[in-house]
Amino acid sequence: MSSCSAVKQTRLKDLQAKNYRGSHDDWVKTVSLILGQFSAPPDEPDWATGLEASASISGSDEDKEIVITIRKRVQTITQRLGAFTLRQDDEQAVELFEWTGITAARAHMLEQQVSSLTGRYRLAEDTIHRLNEQLEELMHAKTEHENRLVANFVQVLNEKKLKIRNQQRLLASATVDATKGRWHKQRNLVILTD
Repeated sequence: MSSCSAVKQTRLKDLQAKNYRGSHDDWVKTVSLILGQFSAPPDEPDWATGLEASASISGSDEDKEIVITIRKRVQTITQRLGAFTLRQDDEQAVELFEWTGITAARAHMLEQQVSSLTGRYRLAEDTIHRLNEQLEELMHAKTEHENRLVANFVQVLNEKKLKIRNQQRLLASATVDATKGRWHKQRNLVILTD
């Protein structure tokens, strides 16, 4: 990188807003990210979420300057983190081709990241969809199994109730002959052995 695009870290503190609450290292990373010299760390993918930069041009034709303002948006709240000014200097050569190349390379890298993340997102969505279908199938099978178990239980219970009622009717119609130790039915002789 040329000396134009390199940021002098000794003056970075002067660029912070008065209400900036982050660490010096976070501020260095933020400014470097905005200028395209740094990418969000892979172990902290959400670190740069909500960071914004806007540029405004002010001044006369001879004395123009660009003010780049850095903000962080969290839901509906926007906090101004800081700003820096680039003044027009006709004696300083502006290396537009280098800046354009850096910006194009960064845009290409970000496009690849978006493409990769989009692919991973679609894969995750497909996996979630398949898992939801499997869950629905399992819930349906579980419900069917429970219904069959209840139906079988009701059938067995009804059969047992019928047997108990038949036994109760049989016992109610029988008399006991205590001398012989045998059971007699009032009309028909039924002998039950011990």
